Amino acid sequence: MPSEAAGEEGAEPWAVNFEGRADKDIDRLDKKLRQRVLVAVEGLAADPDASTGLRKLTGRPEHRLRVGQWRVLVQLNRKARSVEVLRVLPRSRAYER
Repeated sequence: MPSEAAGEEGAEPWAVNFEGRADKDIDRLDKKLRQRVLVAVEGLAADPDASTGLRKLTGRPEHRLRVGQWRVLVQLNRKARSVEVLRVLPRSRAYER
């Protein structure tokens, strides 16, 4: 009998929404990197609390999901159980304001 200690096992994955800029960012990636980013976002949607590459950004409402040298900037809405993908950028540009 599987353990459901975390309370999330078997739960519906969170909804994922890509903002316009994030869509453009993903379209510009090569096929292999695009696939890695999408798999990482799917993993985040399945269980945000178990995502090892997810960190809250200090002084900002966003979180970042690390995918190699790339960063996926997201906002989590726990009440609505949704992940808003804001941008997909190389690390060198991800934290510019």
